[in-house]
Amino acid sequence: MRGVRFILPKQKEEQFWEEEYEEKESRFFISEEIDVPFDGERVCLREQRFGVSEFAPRNFPTTTDDVPIGIPIHSTCYSIFSHISRQHLGHVDIDGLADLWHRKACGGCGFQGLHHDPVIRDLKEKFWVHRPGTEYLAANPVDIASFKMTMMGVYSEKPRGDGVFATRDSVGAGLGAVSMSRSKTNEMGKRVFRRHRNPTDPFSFLPPELKNKILARLSPSEINALRLSSRSFRQLPKQIFKSFIMEEMPWFWEIDEIRGAVERDYAESFMEEFGGLEDLEMLEGVVPREWLRFVRERLEGRVLDVNWLEVYKQLRVMERGCLGVRNRKRVWQVVEEVVGMIEGVRRGMEEVSDGLVVCPEGMREKEKGGNERDFSSCPGCEKVQIELEEDSEYGDSEEEDFEEDSCSNSSEEESSVGQTSVEECSEDVCSSGEDSE
Repeated sequence: MRGVRFILPKQKEEQFWEEEYEEKESRFFISEEIDVPFDGERVCLREQRFGVSEFAPRNFPTTTDDVPIGIPIHSTCYSIFSHISRQHLGHVDIDGLADLWHRKACGGCGFQGLHHDPVIRDLKEKFWVHRPGTEYLAANPVDIASFKMTMMGVYSEKPRGDGVFATRDSVGAGLGAVSMSRSKTNEMGKRVFRRHRNPTDPFSFLPPELKNKILARLSPSEINALRLSSRSFRQLPKQIFKSFIMEEMPWFWEIDEIRGAVERDYAESFMEEFGGLEDLEMLEGVVPREWLRFVRERLEGRVLDVNWLEVYKQLRVMERGCLGVRNRKRVWQVVEEVVGMIEGVRRGMEEVSDGLVVCPEGMREKEKGGNERDFSSCPGCEKVQIELEEDSEYGDSEEEDFEEDSCSNSSEEESSVGQTSVEECSEDVCSSGEDSE
């Protein structure tokens, strides 16, 4: 198996110099990427870490080896987990992932209760078969080919100002673009605002600040309907589409990283072509004023005023047509559920002082129903995968109940056997009598 990392328990602590090291206060640590043999042999780390030099790769928590168990996780999945964990929990919660794995994971079925793509369940644990339309499942969701270059091409300021649409007068309903002096802009803005004021449109009397608050509470489809019904919303602010991206596409973590890369590329290119800021004065009157202003802002290191509508539209296209982006969106949704489950485990551990019973939901009822599987077996794959916590009062009581149920079931079976034998004897007697007659 390739591209796999392992979550391992620390055997001893080590001294760190990095303050931001994500594993320094955890009970577990993450290994480097390792190619693991399929025969389940022990795996050696390149260098000893936290007292661990070798481990047993397992996707179930029981082993007869005297070495720690390594919980496998894809490198790309762990990268996405790191992003989501930082967003929701403030840090990469390796301990929470390991605790959750011992409670709700299974080597045959994975985490219990996740909403996977139906095609995953159809193709799981089958021989390789090509099913057209499922190619995205094999695409790398982290290192997506040409994704960054494509997105850098739509990071543009056009049109200038706060509005996403280019208008004839460059100002729309008080939210428009600014490409002139402040005094002239204010004068034209007031004139356009008066021209678009419609006595039958209540929105035309609202200031831009209130309009922005209204837009912030609407979805893109609702905003589109609002623009069709009210001329005062024909222009939209750029920032509202950035909020749409962050809310609807949280998997696009490169949103600010790409903007920084575009700004650096512009600054380096202009520095080579025009020199420093002091050399720009010689270009006044030679190059267009707007272009000179744009060059000066990039050399000064100002933030690029991105038209987020263009970024939003490009992402919508790529999440349907780009295999890597489509797979990233799928994995992100699943891992978000896992992080939500970790939050639930954390709350449970705070409420229970003696620890939690390591048993998936729904298993005990199936066992008490007469099934001969072990308590720690998974109801989905019928394999002994999940380990019960030892010295657990709940576990002991359940075992006693199970033994009592077993005894009662056995006694019922014995009585039923006895009844059956009597009936059989009576039938034999009757048949023998008939034969004698």
